[in-house]
Amino acid sequence: LDGGWFLHKAACQELGRMGATAMPVAEALAARLSDEVLQVRAAAATSLVQLGSAAAPVLAASLLDSNAGARWIACDALGQLEEAARPHAGAVAILLEDARWQVR
Repeated sequence: LDGGWFLHKAACQELGRMGATAMPVAEALAARLSDEVLQVRAAAATSLVQLGSAAAPVLAASLLDSNAGARWIACDALGQLEEAARPHAGAVAILLEDARWQVR
């Protein structure tokens, strides 16, 4: 994704609208979970949720991101996946001890 943050946000939103057919680019969406712009991070998370249950492992991997905002957003997005996130409950529970209060 190249260009201003608004283009990054729009690209994330479009990929989300594509649903599961955009799964091959889920890693690129996950990379945007640590974007410096909150609106881009939120659009990436929403789009990953729209990809469906197959995105759960991608979101779970982001629980280990060095960016606290990315960890929080990934956790929230996994919660929206409900049953599909169940295998990652242990990784989410670890965030209860996160050094950043915003994540806990």
